[in-house]
Amino acid sequence: MTRHRIAQILLTIGASLAPVVADAQCVPAVQRLISTHKYDEARTELQAQLTRAPNDDMAMHCMGRLLLDQDQSGEAVDWLEKAVKLNDKSAQHHMWFGLALRTEGGKAGMVRGPMLYGRMMTELEKSLALDPTLIDSRYALLQVLASAPAAMGGSMTKAREHAAEIAKLNPMRGHLGYGLVAEQEKDFATAEKEFLAAISVKADSDAAYSVAGAFYRRRERWADAIGMYEKQLKAMPKEATPGKVSNAHYFLGIAHDKSGHGDKAKAEYQAAIAANPKNEGATKALAALKQH
Repeated sequence: MTRHRIAQILLTIGASLAPVVADAQCVPAVQRLISTHKYDEARTELQAQLTRAPNDDMAMHCMGRLLLDQDQSGEAVDWLEKAVKLNDKSAQHHMWFGLALRTEGGKAGMVRGPMLYGRMMTELEKSLALDPTLIDSRYALLQVLASAPAAMGGSMTKAREHAAEIAKLNPMRGHLGYGLVAEQEKDFATAEKEFLAAISVKADSDAAYSVAGAFYRRRERWADAIGMYEKQLKAMPKEATPGKVSNAHYFLGIAHDKSGHGDKAKAEYQAAIAANPKNEGATKALAALKQH
């Protein structure tokens, strides 16, 4: 399969639905800083922690997660790789190393993308070998298996198997997984049914609204997309990362833009940029809107 196709898959499978850094890898003092969006202070504390204990794989993991949430996937990959090398038995290290590789692969293009794709698959599979209950590893693999052609290892059968395992652990995420599989098979009615079922299971989940909104956006059902993104923003937890908030405003802006609501689109693009000044998509969309 071509390098272009691999890069395209990495770019389109989307971000993980995992929450902001919140696990045992981060010490409480750092976690409090992260939860209150004091990212620079959290990074300074982690650097001090690593100065005191240069081989602290948990601190390296926390640093990688922090950087990934700040959309600095290249640096995140470096730190998480260090954590894996120091502790190869940590399923969490392998999972987040794989997810960081996925994000970086989406940015890498046709030259580095294929290499990162292979490493991503290896790390996610290693994480599940160590801990079969890791939902985020299964969800990421499901996305790839459902998106990739058979020549690249894609398999709807295996994707469904992951969805079934996810459903046992988290019914809401299981419905999202089944919905993604159905959408790839162009069974859009079933896909919509599954996405809405996910919302019915957990109506306060911003993740479910995000996935449903993206589905409606891809189907160019702009009114439905607007409704989902508005609900996503209302359900967004206070500790949500600026990048996540920014993307929700950006996608809501696109839906308004396509619906001919220029003023509303402008407001959403501006909100996206305010949340994350590095959101290039929102910046370009706002500039294009001003030219009309």
